[in-house]
Amino acid sequence: MYLAKTLKREDKETAVVLKFLDAQSKRDLDLMCDLVTDDIVYINEPHPPCRTIKGRDMFRDVFACSPCIWCSEANLEVLFYSRSKDHTVFTERLDQFLVNGKWLAIPICGYFKLRNGKIHLWKDYWDYSKYRTFVDKTYGPGFSLFRKNIVEQENLVSND
Repeated sequence: MYLAKTLKREDKETAVVLKFLDAQSKRDLDLMCDLVTDDIVYINEPHPPCRTIKGRDMFRDVFACSPCIWCSEANLEVLFYSRSKDHTVFTERLDQFLVNGKWLAIPICGYFKLRNGKIHLWKDYWDYSKYRTFVDKTYGPGFSLFRKNIVEQENLVSND
């Protein structure tokens, strides 16, 4: 994972976030889950609130079918990060996934709130319309980055 800034040794919260993003690049679901609280909340804008992930069990189920795990390669490139005094780490990233021999790149801005050294809130913002246009053109209409599993069957997550 490429990092745009050098980490200061004393900034443990930023280190947790960077380790978490690196775990996604390495497709290490166990480490991802180790770095979040039991009551993790993940909000993936622009999706509706009904798609908010709540709790580590749901987090594991959803990410088990995500491109961070099933793609042949993943690279969450951190372009910029900053930490505030209220235990919040802001990131600008380029999330990249090798899908069917072609790279998909998604520009994302987001933030992570930490509690007791673990991520308890994660919120991402990205342009769904640009993503959908690229995906439809490259992979075909109806393509989803999320693979079907028990999570979709229980309507916890719909396509994309």
